[in-house]
Amino acid sequence: MEEEYIIEGNELILRFDGYEHVTDNPESYHAGYYCKEGEGAEHIEDCLFHESWDWLIPIIDKIRNMPKVIAFEISFSLGVIVKTFYNGKWHFYESNKIIKAPYVAVIDYIKWYNYEQINNNR
Repeated sequence: MEEEYIIEGNELILRFDGYEHVTDNPESYHAGYYCKEGEGAEHIEDCLFHESWDWLIPIIDKIRNMPKVIAFEISFSLGVIVKTFYNGKWHFYESNKIIKAPYVAVIDYIKWYNYEQINNNR
């Protein structure tokens, strides 16, 4: 995955998980950092959602508990296959890298979720 995609994806995940972007100290954090009450702060460059199950699984659990999500299934065989069901249809992801397909599935879901939130709040 390209670094730009990873940075954008990790930002989306942080915001989805309730972190807010803070830019109050540009000398030490030129791009700012993300802060969540009770959780502390994360610098975007230090986030590991794209390579660590410890980071990604809590987000997958959060998505699995969303009202419009019917399924978020991950199977391991010759690679990784992810099947999600939301918005009235199935979404499929495959990868030979163990965390890539789940990460991309999470990003796609969050993009859809954000779109829905914007359109439903008009």
